[in-house]
Amino acid sequence: MAFCKLGPSYAGMKLFERIDAVTDLQLGKPSPVGYIMGGQDIASTIAVLRKNLSHIDTIMVGGIIGNTILKGNALQMGSSVIDRTKQSEAFQIVERARLEECYVELPIDHVVSDRISANKAKVKSAGREVAEGFMAVDLGNKTLSNYEKLIKKMQAVYMHGPVGASEVADFQAGTIRLLKVLSKHSGRVIIAGEELCLIAVQNKLPFSLMFTDSQTIRQWLTGVELPALATLEQS
Repeated sequence: MAFCKLGPSYAGMKLFERIDAVTDLQLGKPSPVGYIMGGQDIASTIAVLRKNLSHIDTIMVGGIIGNTILKGNALQMGSSVIDRTKQSEAFQIVERARLEECYVELPIDHVVSDRISANKAKVKSAGREVAEGFMAVDLGNKTLSNYEKLIKKMQAVYMHGPVGASEVADFQAGTIRLLKVLSKHSGRVIIAGEELCLIAVQNKLPFSLMFTDSQTIRQWLTGVELPALATLEQS
């Protein structure tokens, strides 16, 4: 940023492409726009959705945010990882989305396990609810099929974070499946978050718009001024 103040400064074509893509996303272009939200930071996810609801056509969720919303709908989630401090807010954001005529697709089935580990874990399929002693570790096939159908209807898709317990390779299947669909999508696709981008790279899935820095993209989408971009605009 200090160099920008010494004289005229310019953004490269790649940065321009990213600025245009995120700016369009914030404006809901090209429509319809779909958000696939996973990852672990529920507070930031809710903030992003709340700020952009009026420009989102469809929301799909997985991982902790999905678990938390389902729990907020009074569904049994067993030992699934849930952010209980954000349970009410997660439920409210779904209700507000519906008022904004934004369609919200929630998980209808899961892959469940008795532990987040590949070592002798008991893994099986389950419906929308999860039995005691088990936890949701990935999205189920029916949910993934529903998400794939919705993705095909979108002109722009933003995916942030994995939709399962991605620290265990066996539980990355749902995330990889969605990434494969997105990699072949004809519209604009933005993927964000270090874990999600790493999974894409490890599986050799091509994306031109990858944001590995979760904090920066979340700040951008919630309207926080980014010092580097602000300095460039002034130079």
